[in-house]
Amino acid sequence: MLFRSVTTSRNAIDRVNDYVRAYNNGGGTGPMEGPAIDALNDSANTVANSFSDALTPQMRDALNAYIDAAHGVANAIGTHAGTGEFNKRVDQLNDTKTKALKLCLAT
Repeated sequence: MLFRSVTTSRNAIDRVNDYVRAYNNGGGTGPMEGPAIDALNDSANTVANSFSDALTPQMRDALNAYIDAAHGVANAIGTHAGTGEFNKRVDQLNDTKTKALKLCLAT
């Protein structure tokens, strides 16, 4: 399940980057919004469904933080949050992803 979680996370980041490229190029972001939101929610749901009793509380907290952050970026895209708020949520997503991956690799 870890591999699937990493794969969905990578896909989510790729779709968010597509959205950001469209925004930065001044083009319409509409066609990129749905795929980014769907990929973020898929990643969050995949991670949520990967929980087991074997997880340490620290790992469970890190994964829950990632889930919340992925939903936060999806919400920012869907509500057309301002650039500052969007960037704040993306930074949070990146930070929580890094922390969770470091904990996974340490086990």
